[in-house]
Amino acid sequence: MPFFSPSRALSLSRSLPLFLSIPLFLLSLFLRFFLSRARKRALTEQRRSPRNPLSKPNQKQVSTQAAVDALLQLEKTARLAEDGPGAKAAALAVVELLHAAKAWDSLNEHVSLLAKKRSQLKMVVQGVVRAAAGWVDGAPAEDGVRERLVDTLLSVTEGKIYVEIDRARLTRARAAAKEAAGDLDAAAELIQEVSVETFGAMAKTEKIDFILEQVRVCLARGDFVRARILSKKVAPRAFLLDDDDASGNKSKKTSSSRKKKSSDDAVGFF
Repeated sequence: MPFFSPSRALSLSRSLPLFLSIPLFLLSLFLRFFLSRARKRALTEQRRSPRNPLSKPNQKQVSTQAAVDALLQLEKTARLAEDGPGAKAAALAVVELLHAAKAWDSLNEHVSLLAKKRSQLKMVVQGVVRAAAGWVDGAPAEDGVRERLVDTLLSVTEGKIYVEIDRARLTRARAAAKEAAGDLDAAAELIQEVSVETFGAMAKTEKIDFILEQVRVCLARGDFVRARILSKKVAPRAFLLDDDDASGNKSKKTSSSRKKKSSDDAVGFF
């Protein structure tokens, strides 16, 4: 029985004076009427709301998360079986799904998660990093979304030789962003840390272009000593090799071998 029901109020009013029993009885009637109205209003709102408590955006979010969980399980199965192509396909499907959903925070989390899994295969890390690096330019610059994505990729590629080229490109992009923001000192410090002359998998032309960018930033900063040291990493003959290729004068096998060796030594200290 409710505490303020009319019957309880009536029973209490018999033991109270008349000037207290009547207000108590009226108060119980008012509270009962108020609670009844509130209950009817709640039932009406519940009937008007859809039967499925999840709205369409939540349904999409739940379906995306369910798909990601299923793909992560497939990636784990393939990774434990040392199935490189299968694990790479599952990992790429995870990051592509999150990119399509524009879930940037979740994308950063899963890129780091996939790269740091136990016994993770190198080809999986390479595929995930290169896929995510291709989305850096398309990431929104507001709210620091692009910066967080670059930070995640730089953290993932740190200390891994098989993704050193991707790390160098990301570092150059970060240095360019710092320079555009007016922080030339920070840009110079970032880009000077990369020693591309030791990268065996990077193309010679890209190495030269990267070193020239390092020299340019140092000159813009006024660090002429560092600029001279960096400029010595490129031999002058590196700029003449393409002209020799166009002329076609060296057609003998021995000359081609010497030319190849000269091309390999064109970038580096001399």
